[in-house]
Amino acid sequence: MSDPVIEAGITIPDDLADKLVDISSLTPNTWNPNRMDSFMRDKLRKALEKDGFIVPVLVRPLPPARKGTTEALWEIVDGEHRYKEALDIGMKRIPIINLGPITDEHAKLITVKANTLRGEFDAVKLAEMVADLSNELGVTAVVESLPYTPERVQAMIDLINVDTSQLTLSTGDDKPSNAPASAEDDEDDESEAQEPDRFKTLDPSGLTFAHVCPRCKFGFND
Repeated sequence: MSDPVIEAGITIPDDLADKLVDISSLTPNTWNPNRMDSFMRDKLRKALEKDGFIVPVLVRPLPPARKGTTEALWEIVDGEHRYKEALDIGMKRIPIINLGPITDEHAKLITVKANTLRGEFDAVKLAEMVADLSNELGVTAVVESLPYTPERVQAMIDLINVDTSQLTLSTGDDKPSNAPASAEDDEDDESEAQEPDRFKTLDPSGLTFAHVCPRCKFGFND
């Protein structure tokens, strides 16, 4: 196993050594929708410095329509932010994977899929992992290594350390069993106690009518 390549202090795994090209031969595509703020750019740079350039940039040969507009040989399909950080750091070569002379449509599809088809974190499992790393490495080291703010890291730690025995489910109508009854409660209780009286069965034996049907015995007045 050969030694890893070092470019401007950035380690490149030896199995990517045969994929290195001059960084000046690359150019970004014209459609990349992925944006990265200064916080994430700083995290990306620190990841490159700490972990090395471990994910090659996806490229295709410069399409004919762009020839004459740039001296580059390769157009980036995915990895523009890694490329830009490598430029700023001063790297002269970076690893690439050549996708071949694919069409614009195919290249755009890959750009989108490379940025979206990564799955989603399970919030609890992620929090457990961050909490474990914080216990092993310390919160400061985790904040420096992961793309999260100190507040986000602490929130995940708190999520795992929360005492669920102290949590109660409330519907908003619950009252403590020992809470004093209010006047409104007394009125409600009295109303409920009297409720059956409103629906007493009518006893017709005490009623008199002017006329009574001889067949059905239905009584009625004029």
